[in-house]
Amino acid sequence: MTITEKNFQAAVNFGGLLLAISVVLNIYFVMRNREVYRDQIQTDQRYQQLLIQEQALEGVTREFVAHAANDSKITEILQRYELISVAPQQPLQVKP
Repeated sequence: MTITEKNFQAAVNFGGLLLAISVVLNIYFVMRNREVYRDQIQTDQRYQQLLIQEQALEGVTREFVAHAANDSKITEILQRYELISVAPQQPLQVKP
């Protein structure tokens, strides 16, 4: 294929337009992916915080269950919130 003056002028005119459109689309996709990545990081951080809180609450609940055998008030509170199950002649157990 030979490049004529007409083909060269068409390539110059449309090439600049295609380059501009390509730049705009690339900027859009980069910004969109950056926003998605930022949201994912925030979600992961919140999830990690919730896991830590859950572990802390589980530890506190286990401590209360350990002391519930000696204190009827603690047993009553834990049963009210259905955190433990009490069966006759069995030790207190934490519900999963």
